[in-house]
Amino acid sequence: MNESSLTGEPLPIRKFPVRIDDSHYNVAEAGKMSTLFAGTVVSQVQPVTKSTDSLESDRVLALVRFTGTMSDKGQLVRRILFPNPISFIFNEQMRIVVCILVLYSIFVMIMATYLYKGNSVAIAFYGIFAIAQLLSPLLPAALVIGQSVAATRLRKKKIYCVDPQRIMTAGKVQVLCADKTGTLTRDNLEHYGGRCIDPATGKFVEFTSDLLATDRLFQQAVASCHAVADLNGQLIGNPVDIEQFRASKATIDPQPEYLDAIQTAPDTNLGKIHVVRRFQFVHARASMSVVILDESTGKLHVFVKGSFERLKAISSARSVPADYDEACADLAREGCYVLAFAHKTLDTADPARV
Repeated sequence: MNESSLTGEPLPIRKFPVRIDDSHYNVAEAGKMSTLFAGTVVSQVQPVTKSTDSLESDRVLALVRFTGTMSDKGQLVRRILFPNPISFIFNEQMRIVVCILVLYSIFVMIMATYLYKGNSVAIAFYGIFAIAQLLSPLLPAALVIGQSVAATRLRKKKIYCVDPQRIMTAGKVQVLCADKTGTLTRDNLEHYGGRCIDPATGKFVEFTSDLLATDRLFQQAVASCHAVADLNGQLIGNPVDIEQFRASKATIDPQPEYLDAIQTAPDTNLGKIHVVRRFQFVHARASMSVVILDESTGKLHVFVKGSFERLKAISSARSVPADYDEACADLAREGCYVLAFAHKTLDTADPARV
């Protein structure tokens, strides 16, 4: 699915069927990967012919949940046309200023009545002029004119604002934080390398940028633990997953036996990997996982990928090296996007029982 009209992401997003289980469907979390949004474009459709956790069908069935302004695209257009009012401290303080001016105008009327002593005409004229000066009816117009002038100056620099009141808010911004790669840096990622754990000692081995020099399980995890798809020769999915898959030098079989089939690089001697089940990335869990079938050994493996803090929390304490936090923190300080893998071998060799 091409969702660039809603999210601005140039790469298509891969969608998956709703899983048949007892989990609650929530579009804000894991259900987002099974939701089609209005205004997006379907790039490719692949039927589910053999699955263990979703309906098998040669058609894509979808249930319409929202239409019109209730859809995500409708709400986006509605927010642009009718932005939510903002509470600016200047507007809050203006009420206090107006109250003070009203009290002062009442005081002026009382003083005028006392000083002119019965001259009703003089009292009326003096009071009207004093109130007109204190409570000018042009005060709101002057504020609007100031915002319009600011919007005009921005328009000359090709900066358009549909809500001039937001200009005052922008004028108070002192710190701007950007959280996306490509906003202030390059628009692509590069595979830096990895560190494996020696099963004999339980300690980290030396960091290496050569994936072929790492452990066999680590190479399988890099090649399979992702949600990348091949669309007419173009890899689609999360940019991190795409760069991870490219580093493995593997390819995607267009005719998978299960969910996906990964053909590893010839110089790795890993053989073919079948993705039996996939659990999509969920922000609340900060991780994703896959169940793969190693065709060369016939064993089923579970790989979990996520943030190094989350993986430490769900892994066995005996399998975590003592310098785990220090090693991950050092890579993070170098500016790396640090991910961790966890592994477990299943007792069964039957994919239908997974």
